[in-house]
Amino acid sequence: MFNANFYIAEYEKPIPIDQFIRHVSNLHENTDLGFYNEFEVRRQLAMSKNITWTHSLNLLNKAKNRYDNVIAYDHTRVKLNPIPDDLGSTYINANFIKTNGKVKTIIATQGPLSNTVGDFWRMIWEQRVNVIVMITNIVEKGRRKCERYWPENGKNQTFGAISVTLTKETTYPEYTIRHMNVKKVERTAKMFNAVKQFHYTCWPDHGVPNNTNGIMKFIKKSVAANVLASAPIVVHCSAGVGRTGTYIVLETMMKHIDDGCDINIYKFISDIRSQRNMMVQTEVLLRI
Repeated sequence: MFNANFYIAEYEKPIPIDQFIRHVSNLHENTDLGFYNEFEVRRQLAMSKNITWTHSLNLLNKAKNRYDNVIAYDHTRVKLNPIPDDLGSTYINANFIKTNGKVKTIIATQGPLSNTVGDFWRMIWEQRVNVIVMITNIVEKGRRKCERYWPENGKNQTFGAISVTLTKETTYPEYTIRHMNVKKVERTAKMFNAVKQFHYTCWPDHGVPNNTNGIMKFIKKSVAANVLASAPIVVHCSAGVGRTGTYIVLETMMKHIDDGCDINIYKFISDIRSQRNMMVQTEVLLRI
């Protein structure tokens, strides 16, 4: 039986930058056994923590979860402003993720459902978000992974209490950037938030992108676009844990390398898994 305690002390050690390439090479030995062991340690430790998700299990909210086993922890969940006479109106399957010691750096969330698109845009408005990162296609392998939550180029569409206008759409080989103006329906036309959506289209579910350099450039470009430092970036795939978690890990580790800091992927993934369940869903995603 796999014993997580045997590996904990070793994995908790930070890795100096000049040893990082050798460390990754060691993990790849014996058919990626090192990646499997690290993943199992994190999975078992996450299961042992005393964390609750009562709001996700509430009968009023269960239909708002894309997958039954992907929930929003109570202590880090994003709370929407309440709507009068709507008892479930504060719930969305989304969690704040702290990175680099900062508060509310990123919101990790699922791809909106048809019945949660309005809640998604309420969250974007209430949290003053100006960057959305989407790492899924609407349909993958014949299965719907996310509801389309933006209008056609040059068009306006209302989602609940939020009006969204797509003003520009630019498509590149691996991703698309959409520029949107977002406002409350009852607000005047002059009062809107400018939001950019960075939509990466070449990352398969439960797999890794073929072009590693491409995803690195995409991450840097999307992070640099977040002009309002106090606002979190919203990141989602389909479930909001696999590709979403990997994006968050890569973004943070890239910053550590740029800052000349030692790297401890194990500890960081353990930290974000205590903020949202199942982050970095499979060991395959660690191989990027």
